[in-house]
Amino acid sequence: MKGADDRVWSIQEDRFGTLWVGTSTGLFTLNRRTGQFSPYYFGINPAEKQPIIESMYLGADNSLWVATHRRGLYRLLPGKTPLPGLRNAATTYVPTGQVYLNNLEILPHGLAEDEHHNLIAGTFSGLIQLDPATGKSVTYQADPTIAGSLSHNVVWALLADNRGTFWIGTANGIDRYSMLMPQFAFYQPIPDHNVTPRFENHVTTLSTDRRGNIWFSNAKRPYAEGVFRLNLSDRHTYVNYTSQLLTPTLLTPKKMVVNASTVDATAVDAAADLISTIHCDRSGRIWMATPSGLHTMDANGQFRHYPASFSITSIEDDNHGNLWVGGQSNLARFDPTNGRYTRYPIDKDSPIGKGGGQVNDILVSRAGDVWVAVGGVGPCKLDFRTGRFVSYHPKHTENQKIMYSRDVPALCETHDGAIWVSTNIGGIFRIDPKTAAVSTFTIHDGLPDNHVVALVTDQAGMLWMATGEKLCRLNPVTRKLRVFDNRDGMLSREFTGACTRTPTGELAFGCTNGLVVFRPSEMGVNPYKPPVYITQVQVLDSTRLFPKLPLTLAYSANEISFNFVGLNFIAPEKNRYAYQLEGANSEWVYCGAQRTATYSFLAPGDYVFRVKASNNDGVWNEKGTAIRLVVLPPWWRTWWAYTLYTLLAALGVWALIRYRSRQLLRANQLLECKVALRTEEVIHQKQEIETQRNHLADALNELKDTQDQLIQREKLASLGELTAGIAHEIQNPLNFVNNFAEVSVDLIDELKEGPLLKLSDSEKDYAGEILGDLTSNLKKISHHGNRASSIVRGMLEHSRTETGEKRFIDINALADEYLKIAYQGLRAKDKVDSTGPAPAGPPERDRFNCELKTDFGTEFGKVEVVPQEIGRVLLNLYSNAFYAVREKQKTTMNGYEPIVTVKTTQVNQYIQIRVIDNGTGISDSIKAKIFHPFFTTKPTGEGTGLGLSISYDIVTKGHQGLLLVESQEGVGTEFIIQLPTAH
Repeated sequence: MKGADDRVWSIQEDRFGTLWVGTSTGLFTLNRRTGQFSPYYFGINPAEKQPIIESMYLGADNSLWVATHRRGLYRLLPGKTPLPGLRNAATTYVPTGQVYLNNLEILPHGLAEDEHHNLIAGTFSGLIQLDPATGKSVTYQADPTIAGSLSHNVVWALLADNRGTFWIGTANGIDRYSMLMPQFAFYQPIPDHNVTPRFENHVTTLSTDRRGNIWFSNAKRPYAEGVFRLNLSDRHTYVNYTSQLLTPTLLTPKKMVVNASTVDATAVDAAADLISTIHCDRSGRIWMATPSGLHTMDANGQFRHYPASFSITSIEDDNHGNLWVGGQSNLARFDPTNGRYTRYPIDKDSPIGKGGGQVNDILVSRAGDVWVAVGGVGPCKLDFRTGRFVSYHPKHTENQKIMYSRDVPALCETHDGAIWVSTNIGGIFRIDPKTAAVSTFTIHDGLPDNHVVALVTDQAGMLWMATGEKLCRLNPVTRKLRVFDNRDGMLSREFTGACTRTPTGELAFGCTNGLVVFRPSEMGVNPYKPPVYITQVQVLDSTRLFPKLPLTLAYSANEISFNFVGLNFIAPEKNRYAYQLEGANSEWVYCGAQRTATYSFLAPGDYVFRVKASNNDGVWNEKGTAIRLVVLPPWWRTWWAYTLYTLLAALGVWALIRYRSRQLLRANQLLECKVALRTEEVIHQKQEIETQRNHLADALNELKDTQDQLIQREKLASLGELTAGIAHEIQNPLNFVNNFAEVSVDLIDELKEGPLLKLSDSEKDYAGEILGDLTSNLKKISHHGNRASSIVRGMLEHSRTETGEKRFIDINALADEYLKIAYQGLRAKDKVDSTGPAPAGPPERDRFNCELKTDFGTEFGKVEVVPQEIGRVLLNLYSNAFYAVREKQKTTMNGYEPIVTVKTTQVNQYIQIRVIDNGTGISDSIKAKIFHPFFTTKPTGEGTGLGLSISYDIVTKGHQGLLLVESQEGVGTEFIIQLPTAH
């Protein structure tokens, strides 16, 4: 729509959401998404002048009735093309059902429909009722002679309420018509019975609200002179809202609306006084602030003046019925019971005194604290204990630059006890009275403007604020903000500082051309999540409306744009969008109302373009929609190109390796020759060194052996000398004892054969007993003397300093010979002990018998040893073995067979001689002691404890061998002689 004469006379929305706009240049439809208007020509040539649209009405069957100026009445049916308007004055009905009432004298100004779907049209010739089905019509006109007729034939407006009653605005007032009472009831704003109607009684507009109140305006449109509400109980009483609309200063923050047009200036004692603010206290009493003080009006409409020494600009009452009033650099408490002001001294050092500012607003909190908004200073709280003021300001930081103005227009308290303060250029900020913490809320937090002129809370605790052009609702807890403007139905675009909450919960904000009044509970949130669609994809200069998915782009055409839309038709211009290209960025791009996203120079790869949208109330469709995009790589970055690169690289590496390998092979061959030569030299040197080392080792071993033999011989020589001396000294007394014992036995025998026979029998018996005892004692002396001699001989043998000569002998023959000698010697000695009287009992036991086993190895030859010494060792080991099996035989029941086994074998560089018996065995506790000198397990008198000690020294020291023992108690014992094969 263009042109200065494009005045909008009527707007209608059909059930399909199409918005029809009637103007002075024709009928238009509005595209809400693009904001573009499309003309509707009624079948008239577009080059011709289109009809002026007077009014429109949407019927129950979704037909649109359009009243035009001097071109009749049109009916637009869905899916049909209307006929051009007929100019035949006689034509009242067209059978096609598309054009009605083409009489040039009929100018419809109001349209409505009754319960039978008949069309009611208001014209300058009365009221017409038309039946669309038959084309028949009934006309109602004014007749002063008939009671209950239409008040005037000129009908300006027509309204059908929810009860089926028709209200008709005429040039002489308002008529009411109901099908139940087929008469017109008459209402007039200015009662007058003249034939010529008063200008003020021209009712040009009618409307109704949710409560059923009838609102109308008077005078000829388009310039209405006032807004009225019809009092249905008294047809001649109206509530006039004209003064409030033309005097917005009477609407102040948190104050009620007062009809100042009915206040008598003389009643307030000062016709020239300017009423700066009006306040209704909690008792319903009205207070007005003027430069001369306070004025109040009681229930009888009488006024009373309370003079003040300063000009009062703000009023607030507390819980005690007192009024707090403020003005220029002044604050006082007014007591209505005595009419006295209590001023709080404000010196130059106080915050108010320093700023010298105006007290713009006063707030008495639920806790009883008094807060004042002072221009040039900011919010201050009165400390009743000191009578001084405490100011509060937000903190400034480098990271959060706050444009804070100390000119604060208003204060407000929310349900949590927090104090909210509005500023001119710093948004709003919140004060926590308990902690004195101050936090801000500015355009950085979503506020449309930092200039906030009014604050008020609704009954639900929401904080409402008016900026320069928009209305905002803030949730103090979640800090979620919603912004309202003319797109939400507000008529004004500039708010003043006036706002209030009525006792019924309605909020009213003053603006430059009237009031914005609404119920916050009815300002619901649109829950509809708009579906999102991608409408167009543009690649370079090519547009694709229905592209094949997934989108595939060549590397050279790497520039793509997406157009998208969210389908929400309630204030669609407030829809918001966000998009994201997965694979390129992980964050959502919030682009506001912009519906296009463009990407250039995308790297080859797979992408997913996602877009989501929100409706006019910020409810997001998080799912949104998505489209897959594939950007192809250039040929040199394709898979086959990379395959070729890989093959070429592999070929180059192979050639390099081949060339390098040949070089290394030649170098290795040369190096191997050098290494071979060097290795031969090293091996020759190593052999020479090993030969020298072996010679030195042999020499060292010989030296050590010689040294050990010298040391051993020296020790043995010293021990032999000592032992020989001791043995010589002992041997003589032993010989004397043994000899005299034998002589004494011979003398006793002579006594028994000679003098003993001469004695009497009694004396003979007594002397025989004595001689028997002496004989027994002498035998024991002789026995133990012989034993002592044996010990001395052993000592002499153990200490001999000279050893026999070593020679090579057959070790098997030596072992077998000494085995037989030891066995026969033991058998010869094995008889009943004859040192005492013969015991009573069974006859003398049989001689000792033992099974002898030999296992001589043949894999070795003769061994170099000292035969006498190795013989002594074997004889000692055989004797111990025979003793062990004999002792076990004495203590074992029948079935035990004594066995002594002798084995010879070669193990590495040693010849082993093993002597094995199945005798009593040796316990682990004494196994480590058996090679110690004088240690024996035999009873006293049967062993000297030197046999194993001498044998150990002969094997280990004399032959550099080993003498080992393995035994298990109760099972048997094995002695192992290990002799080296070479020295």
